[in-house]
Amino acid sequence: MSMIEYRGPDDDGETTIADWDDSHSVAVITWRADGGGTHQQEVTGRPEAARLLRSIDQDDSLTLISAQLRRAGIGPAG
Repeated sequence: MSMIEYRGPDDDGETTIADWDDSHSVAVITWRADGGGTHQQEVTGRPEAARLLRSIDQDDSLTLISAQLRRAGIGPAG
C-alpha cells in the first residue's frame, strides 16, 4: 500500500487527491473518534475518498490515522 497525498480544503472547499493514478486502486482510510472507536472504510473512487477525508478534517471529534491506496483485489477485502 502507498500513502495518499491529499490537500484541502482549498479556497473552493474542495479536497484534492494528488497521487491516485490507477483506476484499479482502492483507498483505505482509517480514523479515530474522540469516544475511542477506530473506523476504517474502503472507497473505490477519488471523489468519494476526497469527501471522506474532507469530512474527517472538518470534524473536530475525528482524527485521521491513515489514508492509503492499495490495488483492488489485494488485501483484506479482496
